[in-house]
Amino acid sequence: MFTANCLENNYLKDIILNLKPGESLFMIWIQLWRSLDHYRYDESVWTHNYKPFAFCDDGVCAHAPHCLNERRIPDNLQGKQWFLEGYRYGVLHFQFVNFENLLIKQAWYRCLERVLKKNRSVESINQEYFPSKDESGLATEQSAAFWFERYAFFDPVAPKKQETWRVENVMNWFEKHGLNRFAGLDIWDVQWPFAKWISEGSTFLDTFITQKKYNGYFAILHQTGKTFFYEGFLKTVRNWTQVDVNGEYEILLVEKEILEADITDVTKIIQNNNQLKSVVIQNGVLTGQLKNLCIKNGFYLVPFQEQNASFFIKCV
Repeated sequence: MFTANCLENNYLKDIILNLKPGESLFMIWIQLWRSLDHYRYDESVWTHNYKPFAFCDDGVCAHAPHCLNERRIPDNLQGKQWFLEGYRYGVLHFQFVNFENLLIKQAWYRCLERVLKKNRSVESINQEYFPSKDESGLATEQSAAFWFERYAFFDPVAPKKQETWRVENVMNWFEKHGLNRFAGLDIWDVQWPFAKWISEGSTFLDTFITQKKYNGYFAILHQTGKTFFYEGFLKTVRNWTQVDVNGEYEILLVEKEILEADITDVTKIIQNNNQLKSVVIQNGVLTGQLKNLCIKNGFYLVPFQEQNASFFIKCV
């Protein structure tokens, strides 16, 4: 949104109408950060970042086709670039006001890249979108009141509202394409609603957990008397064989080779075998060291809670 003071005496309108064919206008892109009251002002890419927000058509330029992240002006635009310098006048960017929405949006972009460009590496996707939530060296300044005060229509509560449609998109992509497609993406700081999507016998459980594999082996390691709905699903629907193992951790979907080995320590399993499919660690046992070990070895923490257990999934 253009800062409200651009309205004063038709300030911005007159500048735009004076552009000659082929010319463009660059303005500061103001990143409001975690609130409307502050904007980012430090050494990051989000500071002193000028973008083209207007241009005068020359009758020749054209937008090239882009799959994602299209430019605001045509790539082949020829003409002088004018800069409206400084932070007095600019364009307010609300993406970072609600940081939870920001994390969802950026995860959605990463997943969309994999949906549309399945051969693009997750490393290149993570690298491209890394700055979106990088707060290293973060510093902010107070927002100017005159950026907003002429907009009588503006509702300061609106940016705080939670969006859900991107979450629905991503969960549908998980189910349609399988989690393997998205393994390794930096998207696991979002609280995806797995609890709502996973139900006994559901196709999503097939895709997400068992990947429709029959005749497997699994072990349930937990305190006596506790049950998880995976047991019934795996035994009756997937015909998996349950193997009794004693220990303080719960481990699901373990290949037979692991179970035949005399392994009772989850750390040893993670370090020495790549075929472990899922780890569920009882609440209170999950230490920072063990969590870091899981992540280091390619496990992704899934925010799906059942009976106070933390789930780690590894796609293989």
